[in-house]
Amino acid sequence: MASPVSFGDVVAMAKIARTVAMAFTKGRKSAPAEFREVENQLYSLSAALSAFRDAACPSDVSTQLSALTLSTSTPQPEDEATGQNSTIAGMLGNCSETLKHLEKIVDKYGVISQQSDPQRSRLQRWSQDLVRNYKKVAWTTEAGDLATLRSQLMVHTNSLDLVLGIVINSRTARIEDTLKQSSERLEEIYRWWAENMRVPVAAPRSVVVVPQQLEPENISSPLPPVVTFEVYVETLQGPRLVCPEASLHDDWRESGSSQLFSCQCPAVKGKDPRHREVEAIALSPISFAYRLLGGARSWVVYKTLGHANNVLASAIVKGVPIGDIAEFEDTFVQTVSTLQAKAMQGLGLSNVLVHSSPDSQHLRVLNFRADIMTLGSFVDTVTLTVGHRSLLRENIDNLSMVHYRELLSGKGTPRIGSGGLDYAEVGIKYRHDEESDDGGNGVARNELQLKRNTTVRTENEVNVVLKGVKCLEYKMDGTGKGETLVGAIEQTEVTFHMMTTESAKLLYQKLEDMRMELFILSLEYPQPNETVALHLQVTQVQCEEICIADAEMIITRNRLGDGDKFRLIILSRNRCTILSQILSDTFFADDTARGVGKAEAAKFKLCVASPTWLVQMESPGARKVYHYPNGFRFLNFNSVHAEKMFELGRMSISLSRHADGETCV
Repeated sequence: MASPVSFGDVVAMAKIARTVAMAFTKGRKSAPAEFREVENQLYSLSAALSAFRDAACPSDVSTQLSALTLSTSTPQPEDEATGQNSTIAGMLGNCSETLKHLEKIVDKYGVISQQSDPQRSRLQRWSQDLVRNYKKVAWTTEAGDLATLRSQLMVHTNSLDLVLGIVINSRTARIEDTLKQSSERLEEIYRWWAENMRVPVAAPRSVVVVPQQLEPENISSPLPPVVTFEVYVETLQGPRLVCPEASLHDDWRESGSSQLFSCQCPAVKGKDPRHREVEAIALSPISFAYRLLGGARSWVVYKTLGHANNVLASAIVKGVPIGDIAEFEDTFVQTVSTLQAKAMQGLGLSNVLVHSSPDSQHLRVLNFRADIMTLGSFVDTVTLTVGHRSLLRENIDNLSMVHYRELLSGKGTPRIGSGGLDYAEVGIKYRHDEESDDGGNGVARNELQLKRNTTVRTENEVNVVLKGVKCLEYKMDGTGKGETLVGAIEQTEVTFHMMTTESAKLLYQKLEDMRMELFILSLEYPQPNETVALHLQVTQVQCEEICIADAEMIITRNRLGDGDKFRLIILSRNRCTILSQILSDTFFADDTARGVGKAEAAKFKLCVASPTWLVQMESPGARKVYHYPNGFRFLNFNSVHAEKMFELGRMSISLSRHADGETCV
């Protein structure tokens, strides 16, 4: 039995988890694939420990676990606070024992990596002896293998997430209850004052409380070099292939690195297999990475430096294996764009790649864009209609369609639980010519906010219509170089009058592709009006259509008026599969009359008559969306522990609903 540890030791445990994970990272190039799975789990555990230490305190934990235990009719110890604290301390003790055991293995089998550059940090990597004999190592205190170790780490992470979820739900309920009482008292004081002073009493204002979201440490690891892809260079004649099998160079992240890609083409007898042109590509001070929308996944690395000819040109990456797309985007594409965004913010620069949000609290960073700039030359005119008034715009210069994600201003970290803004920006830029009507009134650009539910249709084969969009108008400022927002109109109908049928079809398809991408993002991530009520990891989730190995399960809560709406999100770790299901009120009912266990009853309630969306990534990276109006017939976790954790999470959410004064069906 592990010895209990105090809440104050959690910081040290998080540091150990991260240090051990870094050892797995440095050694996985020559180590087996199992190392990568353990490494990911260690980073998740480190993040969970950090979030737990920042948010939880002994009194919060003991109080809420006591309430949860009472709801299960389990006998309580005489001293409840002491008993609950002992339970949590024991949980942390088991976690500490696992991590300290791993730390000893790293000390025993790790060697300090030698760096040619003394400025670089020196980290431990695995010795060749361990790589050859890793199956013989006792990875757990019970002499288990890597699979057993990974299972233990997942149990520790889920336990921390569950306790943290209970604390957050309860804390939110207590804050709202306190504010409600304060509001009632203030209202009584105000009415007394109004009656005595003979002042007409105005209707009281409602108090809206937005609970603060916890932001766990943003942890990512370098991309393994075994992942290969195609690299193209943008030219005047179009993209040109420079290497069919390239990978990221080991030191691409290092400051001043002169190489971004490495050629991994197989050796041919009598020939040098390397494509030296791709190995001469490096990041420049103005490089930026984003995804291209539509079809197979591809990414643009804007303005890379070609050492062969000292020319800045954009590189295009295609053909990343499906299972590695999510990690490639997280560890390379978003890393490059985030670092560049922070650098541009420091210089006070603002452009289409990076700029501040209207409230100046966030940085908006280009996430992906549709390639429609050439369609601008095929737009004859644009009509803006509001009510019975219409305005015709001519002299169209070009079109753009972009989507942004947001970083916390000054920190360079993404907004947690968000795939970006819930709309895309469709830009219409006008030629600023003194002889033209638009040039005379100084209109530089219109920006349309396209959402996933925006109506898009075609008319007369050459017109494309957007209905009910928000339209922003920009004019040239006094310098003639910048733009100033002069107005925003809701519920605008915008009609693009195209010159050809083919261009109208292409524009319509690009708009539909963007709407579908926004819809998928709404399924994959909690939305701005949703809070995370439960977050668990499971080794496997299965229904009659899919079987997801290594999945995340999230239950979100959306408060609408006096009621709540809950949604279940199941994600594969590689983001190839997304399942989003609306949860009915019966899911939270205390119903054991079916003659089955509580976990089985919960799964039954989950799957019956609940609208479900399934997103599946298919070769070569395109995604398809399936709709099941009545959900699935069963949902199997393939693990007794996962079922128990899921049931405890369901009960904690039910308790928070009771605390809010709701009645479960």
